Amino acid sequence: MIARGEKKQANAQVKPEPKLPKPFDLYDIPAALRAAGFSVAAKLAQKWLDSAAYTAYGTDEPGNAQDGRYPEDKVDLSTISLSWLRDQPKLEKRYQALLTHLASPNALRELSKNFVKYLSNYPGLSHELNTREHCQGDWQTVHELFQFQLESVGMLDTLTDSLGMTDVTAALANFNFYAAVARANVKTEVYNVYNTPTGTRHCRKSMVEITHVWVYAKDSYSFHDSGASSQYLGHWNNHGVIVLPAAVAASVGMKKVADTTHTVRAKPLDSVVLKLLERINDQNVELWNDEVARFPVDIGGSLLEKDVYYPVRNRNYRDWRAKNNRGGDFLLMTEPKLVRLDQPIVLDMPEVCK
Repeated sequence: MIARGEKKQANAQVKPEPKLPKPFDLYDIPAALRAAGFSVAAKLAQKWLDSAAYTAYGTDEPGNAQDGRYPEDKVDLSTISLSWLRDQPKLEKRYQALLTHLASPNALRELSKNFVKYLSNYPGLSHELNTREHCQGDWQTVHELFQFQLESVGMLDTLTDSLGMTDVTAALANFNFYAAVARANVKTEVYNVYNTPTGTRHCRKSMVEITHVWVYAKDSYSFHDSGASSQYLGHWNNHGVIVLPAAVAASVGMKKVADTTHTVRAKPLDSVVLKLLERINDQNVELWNDEVARFPVDIGGSLLEKDVYYPVRNRNYRDWRAKNNRGGDFLLMTEPKLVRLDQPIVLDMPEVCK
């Protein structure tokens, strides 16, 4: 039996349970971005959170997710710029890679397909094509009809050399640089071919000389996932963001190697991912599922609000939108830059006869 004095002493030795930090809400992210110095990302996040619930994603006939066309008021051409992106050396390297491969075999095939469709609506006309005028200033239409080359930028490309987030990482994570036809000279010869087994045939043959291209970055500011895994967007609280290298590596692994809905596991991990994995000490990273970074991280060990960071993935945004009826996806583009080609691209189009 414990005496009264001993009981008081025993009670005094019991430490109170630590106070749990306030649950994190996605609406706190713009403030966290501003605190981290990511002003562009904060502006984009605030825009998404304050907009009415909207997504342009639908499904095609086979049932695959498809990013649709955005209304004019949901196309943002002013928030990001090519110069802002190209200020990062790794992104400048990707941009230059795009320009280097404008006349690659794949690019030429895409150009030929684009102009087969275009010329079917303009038979027998030799003319100068200005795609912006042709599409009445609608950049989505320019992209749909005349884009022919791209260079992908992944999350790893936007991180610092020490794997820290940048404003570009927080704003875009993954995006593409694109090239589309801007100006071209089209020369078409129209003629008849007589004495064929089917009689007289009316034919045309075109040459297309592409002299200028539009170059731009484009991304859907949305939180759609194409596979079973959900893209990791960092660990957040009201004071900023941290990135777990293990989660980044696993995210890259899942996106590029083993998206379970497409069963693509033939490719080996690239060297960058392998180096990241080698740097993860005492962590068991499973690349083929979504278990990495499921839980909050307490960097101080005392459950202080400023030290507890919560994992955020694409699906958290979709859940937030469903719950709050806010969260509007929009199309994010840089203002396209007109680039004159040092060497025009010439297409010898196939003969078309009827």
